[in-house]
Amino acid sequence: MGRALHLHLIAAFLALWSAFIAAPAMAAERDEPSFAPSCVAYSDLSRSFTAMAERSVWTCDPKSWRADTDVVWLRFEDEVWAGEERPRYLFTRIARFKTMKIAALDADGTMRELSFPESAGKPFAAGPVFEVPLPEVKAETRAVLVRVEKPHSIPLLTEARLTFHSEDADWSQLEMMVLALVIGMLILPLLFDLSFFFVLRERFVVLHAVMVTSMISYVLFSGGLISAFVTLPLALIAIAGPLSWAIGCGVSALFLADFLEKGIQSPAMRRMLQATGLWTIALPGLFALQLHALHPYDDRGYFVTFIPAI
Repeated sequence: MGRALHLHLIAAFLALWSAFIAAPAMAAERDEPSFAPSCVAYSDLSRSFTAMAERSVWTCDPKSWRADTDVVWLRFEDEVWAGEERPRYLFTRIARFKTMKIAALDADGTMRELSFPESAGKPFAAGPVFEVPLPEVKAETRAVLVRVEKPHSIPLLTEARLTFHSEDADWSQLEMMVLALVIGMLILPLLFDLSFFFVLRERFVVLHAVMVTSMISYVLFSGGLISAFVTLPLALIAIAGPLSWAIGCGVSALFLADFLEKGIQSPAMRRMLQATGLWTIALPGLFALQLHALHPYDDRGYFVTFIPAI
């Protein structure tokens, strides 16, 4: 009992520590507007900003989105920020992409362009989001055009927003502190696993520790909380979240197969459970890497290959 009580106290302390350490790194909440894209378009790599200047080539108020084409275009009309401060930043959901180019289109056809590789995205602790600066948006600017090459996720496109402040994302400081508390609570079973392993040198204890570590990693990276503590490359954050989920789901099947006593499952069912666990680590794990060679398939393939585990 004494050891269990000590572990509870340590976990509670770590939960509070995580929350209070994370809080100063998060931006204070502001009631500033953000602006969603008005239109979307899809093209091959050869299409230029000049060819996309005309509004007729766009689909406005789209009912469905795709991320399996070489290039996806977003158009933000000036009417969305009319009467507000002109936007200075674009922020969106973290996912892999090859390059992002942004152009401010003026009424006379003048364009100011900026280009960013994936590594130029700046993650910040207001959800799983990153931001890049916009070219200067002037009074005569009529639209902001965004060209995303090889996007690996639909939320990267649908959740793109323009804003005046660089950290006006959708997740509040309270929501991020809740994630910190969740991580603190997950530390307790991990501490138990470490303690039990010194007594029970069993494989299922190690598998459970890996499973809990995957949960912690998933909350850290997919929730964007990791950016409150350290600045990591955008690609690493984009990969770590879905990869942690795939590993956690796969290892949970391996844990169950190892933990259940002999005779509870038939040998065939046990082998099927183990095979499902290995499949879930390997196939969704491969798509979680968001390799550019697999770009047309990985967004949908990641979810489809979870079906055997479901």
